Amino acid sequence: MNKMSPLYVLALCCLATTVFAKYDCTNNGGYGCKYGGTCHFYGFCICPKGFQGEDCGLKTELISTAANCTAECKNGGTCYESDRCYCPHGFIGDMCEIPDTVARCAPDRMIIEAYRPLGFVGEVYMFKNRKSCALKQVPSDIRDMMKLERVVLHSDKTECALTRTPDTPKLGDVTMKTTVVSTHNYNQFGPRDSIMDVSCVHTNSFQGSTKEITETAFPFRMVALDMNGEPVQALAANESIILQFEPVGIPDVRGVMVEYLEVYSINANSNEVVSKTIIENGCVTENSTAAFGNSDPKLLRDEQTGNLLDYASVPESATG
Repeated sequence: MNKMSPLYVLALCCLATTVFAKYDCTNNGGYGCKYGGTCHFYGFCICPKGFQGEDCGLKTELISTAANCTAECKNGGTCYESDRCYCPHGFIGDMCEIPDTVARCAPDRMIIEAYRPLGFVGEVYMFKNRKSCALKQVPSDIRDMMKLERVVLHSDKTECALTRTPDTPKLGDVTMKTTVVSTHNYNQFGPRDSIMDVSCVHTNSFQGSTKEITETAFPFRMVALDMNGEPVQALAANESIILQFEPVGIPDVRGVMVEYLEVYSINANSNEVVSKTIIENGCVTENSTAAFGNSDPKLLRDEQTGNLLDYASVPESATG
């Protein structure tokens, strides 16, 4: 019997490696300076006294201490008014838990998502081609944010195809990766724009195994019986035999239908082997009795009573 190779089961791990762009207020596009802040020539906000943050959107006196904060701000978010989070550039969400550019991973595809403020005038696209591989605007699921998205199938063979790296980061893993460009202005790339790698890692969660169990898990059993219903191993010439088929390990099954049965007869003196088909397409063949030199009628056991039946007396529906 040929040995079967180990079975590897891949589990999907949604990972994304992201480098965030710097805040750039020079062309506004949703990235302006709030509360009277002034946009510097190099793209950062100069905030008035009492305000802070990249867009001057956080009032200093509202910042909460750790003891007074009930919100779980993530990714460097600042807690204010006890239960709210002010997010740094690159993160959004009530707890700053959502990167503004990320890959969502599926078994057969990568979904690249980018959230930008309303009024965004820049671009987000895959590095390979600015136009044909651009992310397109879709309905947003986050209030006051624009959503851009592109779905890339693993089987994609165009210039927007993902890069597939096997055995990365570990043996058995597969990493699907692409590079995404984000700009604050249309058809321009400036010093405060970004190029980032996003990736999905399909991890080899465990190595499966295979075990041959055909003999112990075979769904039925055949027993050879003599005319008294006793098991036999060998027969004399012209003796009759009863073949009994029973389902094994299958609940609520009363019998087995045999589609095909081939019998071998071995002469003890000459070692001559005779092979004949006695059941074909679920029916006993007409010459099955004569083939083995037995002139007695074929006998079957009644399923209901257990009595032996003359083959000729069995209804056609029972014998085929």
